[in-house]
Amino acid sequence: MRFALMFAVLGAVSAAVAASAADERPAQVSPVLFAPEATWPAGADVAPAFTPDGRTVFFTHSEGEKRTIMLSHRGAHGWSAPSVAPFSGTWRDIEPYMAPDGSYLVFVSNRPATPGGKPLDGYFGGQARPGKGGNLWRVDRKGVGWGEPHRLPDVINAGGAIYSPAVARDGSIYFNQPDPVTHKSHIYRAQATSGGFRTPVSQAFSDGDHPAFDAAVAPDESFIVFGAPRPPAQPNSSALFVAYRQGDGWSAPQALTPLIGGIEARLSPDLKTLYFSDAPAGASESNAPIRIFATPFDAHAAVAPLATTPKIFAPGIVSTPVGEDSATFAPDGRTVWFDRGVGRDSMILMSHRTASGWSEPQIAPFSGQWSDRDPVMAPDGSFLVFCSNRPDQPGGKPLDMVAGDGSVRPGQGSHLWRVERRGAGWSAPEPLPGAINDSTRLFSPSIAGDGSLWYQRPDDRLHVYHLMRAQRRDGVYDKPVEVMIGPETADERDPAVAPDESFIVFGANYAAKGQRDRLHIAFREGDHWSAPVDLGDTVNADGAEGPHLGPGGRTLYYDSTASAPVAYPRTRAQAKRTLARVMLWDDGNSHVWSVPLDPWLRAHAAGAGRP
Repeated sequence: MRFALMFAVLGAVSAAVAASAADERPAQVSPVLFAPEATWPAGADVAPAFTPDGRTVFFTHSEGEKRTIMLSHRGAHGWSAPSVAPFSGTWRDIEPYMAPDGSYLVFVSNRPATPGGKPLDGYFGGQARPGKGGNLWRVDRKGVGWGEPHRLPDVINAGGAIYSPAVARDGSIYFNQPDPVTHKSHIYRAQATSGGFRTPVSQAFSDGDHPAFDAAVAPDESFIVFGAPRPPAQPNSSALFVAYRQGDGWSAPQALTPLIGGIEARLSPDLKTLYFSDAPAGASESNAPIRIFATPFDAHAAVAPLATTPKIFAPGIVSTPVGEDSATFAPDGRTVWFDRGVGRDSMILMSHRTASGWSEPQIAPFSGQWSDRDPVMAPDGSFLVFCSNRPDQPGGKPLDMVAGDGSVRPGQGSHLWRVERRGAGWSAPEPLPGAINDSTRLFSPSIAGDGSLWYQRPDDRLHVYHLMRAQRRDGVYDKPVEVMIGPETADERDPAVAPDESFIVFGANYAAKGQRDRLHIAFREGDHWSAPVDLGDTVNADGAEGPHLGPGGRTLYYDSTASAPVAYPRTRAQAKRTLARVMLWDDGNSHVWSVPLDPWLRAHAAGAGRP
């Protein structure tokens, strides 16, 4: 099997994983054999994938060189004798992984990309493997049966050694691919989009000299379980580790305790049981069966609270003494757009992340001629929406603002504009439809994954701002509707909505009029929103507004006049560092800050409400 060659190419354990072994998680209950009542055929069994109700399991069965995906059903008397899955049996099929909603299953196969072709060739450990390659295939549920498997796009299947798929709730896919030079296995993530997948990105805990493999991911991607080499004292063997989502990255991996060995980690639908495959110590596939084991699992037991200390973003580059707002990112996180301005004049700038840090910002190609602000990137990177005082018709004058009392402020108006990505460039900006641009005081757009638009609009009757949402269908916006999370009389503005609209961060003033808005988070609960949760003084103490979500939807970027803390008395060296910081960015103006949202997301998932 694929894993029989794994131990020959693991190499030395990475420093990060080795260090994490000292920070082990609480002991798990001793693993037990899965489904001992079933009549299992001779061979090896790995990688169980369960339907959401937990009553059907798919897994890889191996006899000699043959690899087949089989299934078993749980009845009143336990699990049935396994049978071949309807979509398997002809080719070398392994490693099924069920989508969280049960609507499809992804697996690895050597079947040819086109009918009539030869089995896919592959390589592993630097060695060619004729006819034993691996690409990812998907098979959809059709009533009580299954459709025909189809191969996933080339952006994922770039080569003949793609293994161990794991599927998140939003359709994003994790998988293994060996480095062609070092032959070490790394875990990649391909983010799902409305039209396919983005270019896969190697996950930080498996980069470079950090080999990792066989991922099982929580549906919401809040944690991931994977295999990695054991410490050098136990060579040629692997153990299971867990890492937790922190903002748009991952925590340092933690070893499961006791060090659970084996391969092909899988999670039960309720995430309370961990499955893996192993054999007795010293055994191999040729002299002992490899079977599936199960152990109770608590993903978040004794997890240390995540830090919620905000950090200044790109000091001296993006955050400067001039003052900046509204940082929004390309889906790969490597380009940021934001606005910078003095007084009522602002423009949208862009900066690229390089090996040496963020580049010197330049004026965005579509900005500079008028006063532009509040850029926000669509989650799929295909378009950007921003606010501008530019005239709706060519040759006109800057848009005037009409205040709630009817007074006019020349050139200070704001409508919403959209600019489309065109390869490496941009289209000419176009105003959004009149049903949206029905006020000259529209600000803070936010874009959901389906293209629906959120923004703030004034309610002149109540003298407050309300949140608006315009559903997008087939390229057209529906009539906008008000979304009130708190009372109608409250000021609610600056929406930053999750791509799937499962939560929203926004500014609100639920106290007396005249006080500063504070950032809150609320969660979708059926057809309404949860009670808003204040993000606390750590975020809000010095004023916070203009929230935006990072590309992963788990890091919050916002604008604040906060300063770095100072302790007195300070040494001369500390005073010099303070002066340098003040010259660089820390001058009391509004700058861009970031903070992980994980504590609030976890608290909501646990039913606690607040972190």
